Amino acid sequence: MEISFLEQFKSSKDNESKWFHICTSKNIPMVKTERRCEFGDVDWDYITVDPKDDAFLFEEQEFIISELKDLLNFYTVPKTIQHIGARTGYVKNLPVEYVSVFAQDVCNTLMSAYTRYERLKSS
Repeated sequence: MEISFLEQFKSSKDNESKWFHICTSKNIPMVKTERRCEFGDVDWDYITVDPKDDAFLFEEQEFIISELKDLLNFYTVPKTIQHIGARTGYVKNLPVEYVSVFAQDVCNTLMSAYTRYERLKSS
């Protein structure tokens, strides 16, 4: 499973709709960013993953949340607002220089969770 993210400098419903369909066709979680002048946001959602394939998000929930919280500690500022979950989450007001980096961290963590789940399932 290869997960990537949509990078936006201004929110676009058209781009987000296209990204939703791409993620649905690839059967991957939808991860997207939005940058502003000084701050940006990262959001993720499993709505684009077929229900028969989303078990890894439930089984690896502890791992995903723990990893993302630990990684986020490197980037937050007092203005940052967060909700970290395995299936959905957001980080608002992240310094703009860290938005893409954290979005990639989200993608990498979700891919690692999937790999861990597949490895445990097959053993």
